[in-house]
Amino acid sequence: MSMFSFRSMLLGASLLAISAFDSAAFAAPVNHEGMCRRSVDVVQWTPQKGPMARFVTDTFLANKTTGLWIGLGRSGTSFWSAEGGDSNDACDDCRVLRLVETRADGTRKRYDLWGQEISNRVGADPAAEKAHILAELWKLAAGPWPTDKLTQDYALTLGRPDAPDATATQIFDVAIQTKNILNLRYDFESTTSMCWCFFDWKSQRKR
Repeated sequence: MSMFSFRSMLLGASLLAISAFDSAAFAAPVNHEGMCRRSVDVVQWTPQKGPMARFVTDTFLANKTTGLWIGLGRSGTSFWSAEGGDSNDACDDCRVLRLVETRADGTRKRYDLWGQEISNRVGADPAAEKAHILAELWKLAAGPWPTDKLTQDYALTLGRPDAPDATATQIFDVAIQTKNILNLRYDFESTTSMCWCFFDWKSQRKR
């Protein structure tokens, strides 16, 4: 059996090792105030949610809020997530979706799954959009995305973005931590240009 077939089989069946430290899968909103107000959905995938690629795709297609972050699992000293949402409010549909590997030192590798350029090429048909994202995820599963090695032994904590009484270490959307390996913070940051707001996911290692 080829590595592509083996990984695709595992991706479809979601036969992943689960640690005793698992927390329940959930979806929770994180609200930001200020000029560039936005609402972020933080979602945690577990094998009980079904095949990873389909879960990521369906969650993104159903998501109409500004930001979306899906925790997928840990592989060694890296954490994998799907990150998306509207990249700016200058157009009717500026949604983006990326598969992201964040290493323990905070460095990141992002793989584009959807965006304006892809949308212009693929078209606006929902079925075509879904087929494209799934195909990209399956290709990544045959390459750099170790779907057969992801574990769920991590703690996920929601932060307190833009809260007036938040400390510097609390101003984030979501934190990922594993004992002696990962201590990461993710935030859906905003910048402004003229009257437009631009958004992007950033991460850093908590020191």
